[in-house]
Amino acid sequence: MPGHISATLENVFADHCIALFAQEMGDKDNAEIFRKRAQNYRNLFSPEVGWMRCKDENGQWAPWQGEYDTDGCTESNIFQQSWFVPHDPQGLIDLMGKEQCIANLDRLMAESDLSAMWNEAYNHPNEPCHHLVHFFSDLGQPHKTQYWVRRIQMESYNTTEYGFCGNEDVGQMSAWFALTALGFHMMAPGSGIFHVNTPLFRRAEIRLSEEYHDRSIADTLVIECDRDPAENMYICGLDVNGKPIRRAWLTWEEIASGGVITYHLTDMPEDTWVDMLPPSVSGSRE
Repeated sequence: MPGHISATLENVFADHCIALFAQEMGDKDNAEIFRKRAQNYRNLFSPEVGWMRCKDENGQWAPWQGEYDTDGCTESNIFQQSWFVPHDPQGLIDLMGKEQCIANLDRLMAESDLSAMWNEAYNHPNEPCHHLVHFFSDLGQPHKTQYWVRRIQMESYNTTEYGFCGNEDVGQMSAWFALTALGFHMMAPGSGIFHVNTPLFRRAEIRLSEEYHDRSIADTLVIECDRDPAENMYICGLDVNGKPIRRAWLTWEEIASGGVITYHLTDMPEDTWVDMLPPSVSGSRE
């Protein structure tokens, strides 16, 4: 969409979701059409500046005003909105370059005031940023996800009448907190993949609905930590129903089947337990 970074990227993600829906319906032709359209985010990435950038109706780049420029962005800036490729993190990493991607994301988080009502860097008061702390797991650095999730939980929320750092927006602020407090969050809705972070509680038990969950193992999901998460911020292992898994993400099937998910915690960053990156539509990632 000429002159619109936000609208283009959000429509690209919608194309991805339509491709998934068509695939489930057995409509292979439309699935392929929308799968290709879901790669159109690449058309807005400017190698010259290393960020997403507006194009006009003739396909020409808009004048570059820096990554804090808000032109073409809805309630965000280029620094924030450029990351909105939740269905294809590997594709975005390839465009930026892994080391530059890590440096950019580190800077986005470091420049943020997590207790503020608005930020030009990571901006928790608004949804376009809500998946970004879990992006570190796609970069092979899940300990940074664990660190920043805890910081946001402690600094962006409180129990006063101003408990949210921004507009509740139909429940999204609460949903982010509730899910991350349990120990996971979906970076790309519709993917069936939940990136993990350190739970806020030592133990939580969820009653699973027969209408929405498989419950093939149990009608409850117990999430437990082997150590106090208040004093041990980092994950050093993850078990699903007693079986260790070497990845910093869960599938919907693992959650919906019920049973016990056990987080093994430590007080120091530890990434060696992970040897598999989350899926990305750009292909397999080991």
